[in-house]
Amino acid sequence: MRNNRPPFSGGKPERELEGRKILVGVCGGIAAYKTVELVRLFIKAGARVQVVMTKAACEFVTPLTFETITARNVYVEMFPKHREISPWHTEIASWPDMAVIAPATANHMAKLAAGLADDLLSTTMLTLERPRLLCPAMNTRMWANPATQDNLTTLKRRGYRFVMPDEGQMARPGEDEGVGRLADPQAIYREVRHILSAPQDLRNTRVLITAGRTEESWDPVRMLTNRASGRMGFALAEEARERGADVMLIHGPTDVIPPAGVRIRRITTAAEMAAAVKQEFPASQIVLMAAAVADYTFARTVEH
Repeated sequence: MRNNRPPFSGGKPERELEGRKILVGVCGGIAAYKTVELVRLFIKAGARVQVVMTKAACEFVTPLTFETITARNVYVEMFPKHREISPWHTEIASWPDMAVIAPATANHMAKLAAGLADDLLSTTMLTLERPRLLCPAMNTRMWANPATQDNLTTLKRRGYRFVMPDEGQMARPGEDEGVGRLADPQAIYREVRHILSAPQDLRNTRVLITAGRTEESWDPVRMLTNRASGRMGFALAEEARERGADVMLIHGPTDVIPPAGVRIRRITTAAEMAAAVKQEFPASQIVLMAAAVADYTFARTVEH
C-alpha cells in the first residue's frame, strides 16, 4: 500500500488538523503542566479541543488555564454543582474524532483496564468508540510495577494506542532516574497527526492478510518452524484498518499482540493456513501474504 499521508512539517504545525475534534483528558500528575503546551499545539494546528480533567488534575493545573487556551468550558464533575454546566458523558464521547489522555497516570490506566467508570473521564472513555491514545507518566518504579505492565498489555489488546514515556530525570529533584517521564508534547502531537491523517481509501474493501510463522510437528516435543514474529503482517493489518478496510487477519503462533479492530483466525500448520486462506479468499478484494510458511512438513507426526 502506498503512503497517502501528508509529510510532517518538521515540528511546526500549521493548520494540519483543521476542523478535527480532539478530546484531551488530563489526569492528576505533575506532568499535567506539559498538557497545556500539547493543547496549544492542537489549537495552533486548527483543531477544536475539549478538555476533561480529573479532580486530582485540578490540583496541578487549573481548569481556567485550559479554558483560556481552548475558549471552551472544561469539564471535571460527573455531577456538577448547581448552575454549573456538564454534559452527559455520552454527549462528550460522541463529539471527538479521537481522544488523548496526557498524562495517563498508573491509577487511570488501572481504571481503564478494569473497566471502572467512577468519574467523568473514565466514564467517557468507557463510552468512546473513537481512536484512544494514552500517554503514560509516573514514577519509574510505578511504571515498572508488574501490575502497571499487565494493564499496559491489556489496554493494547483492547485497541488503545500509546506514546510511551521517556527515560530521564523525574520532575521532583532527587527522584530516581528512569522510564516514566511524559513524552515530549511534539512527539504526542506527531502521533495524533498520524492517526487523524489516515485516508479512508479502503472503506468497504475486504482485505485478507496472513502473518506469523507456521509450526510443523515431528513428534510431541520437536517441530519444524522459524523465528518470524508476525510484526510485518500485524502492521499491514493495522494500516489497512486505519484506512477503513474490513480486515481478516490469519496468523500463526506469535508472542506479539495482534492489532485490535480486525477479525482474526489463528492457525498453527501450513495446511491450516492454506485452508483458511482458500476459505476467505473469494470474499476479499486485496490479499497481502506476509506469513512465513514452512517450506516442508512431515508425512506423519510420531505420537510417542
